Amino acid sequence: MMVGHSGLASMLYSLDLVTSTKLYPRTALALLTALNLFNYIDRSVLFAVQDLVKAEFHNSDTAFGVLTSVFFIFYMCAAPFMGPLAERFSRKSVIITGAFIWSGATLLTAFTHDFTGLIMRHTLVGIGEASFVILSPTFVADMFPESQRGRVMGVFYLAIPVGTALGYVLGKTVHYVNKAGKTVKHALIKPGAKVQVVYEKSGDTMVVNRVVVEED
Repeated sequence: MMVGHSGLASMLYSLDLVTSTKLYPRTALALLTALNLFNYIDRSVLFAVQDLVKAEFHNSDTAFGVLTSVFFIFYMCAAPFMGPLAERFSRKSVIITGAFIWSGATLLTAFTHDFTGLIMRHTLVGIGEASFVILSPTFVADMFPESQRGRVMGVFYLAIPVGTALGYVLGKTVHYVNKAGKTVKHALIKPGAKVQVVYEKSGDTMVVNRVVVEED
């Protein structure tokens, strides 16, 4: 359900070399912007598959609201500790550790079979993302001269609306594929059934609107 991040932690680990040599600040910016993009894809995709989550775990809108609230509560509680941790250790270390926590929690989604497990996953993701969101803007700003910081931060924060939009697009695509797959599977076990996939235009692309099953 969530976006995979198995390569993100290794991407951030390479950031240590990039910034220590001071040779490739743009590469570091690209890595951090990519991670910020995945951050907001991961954060928004859940809302696009809300109906699937509710149906999978047989929960209400209230339970789904609790799931979202848990993420932001732990995100909010963890955020104030990131500054002191960065001073005691280093910003790179805290960001990398947070990325590993976030990546691991995201991978746990594949092994989540109940709503309690999903809540625990959201708790860890909130803590992991807090380290990145608090520290990465200062990290980016320090790599560039003051005259370039406006443009650089604009590139970095462009990942927020783009990532949010892509999360909804990806989630809606998963929703339609899941819906079509279940309908086709249902049709296949009934001999003589005819399946008609109805598409609709969304921008410049065609997406699945519904699947109609006709039985003889």
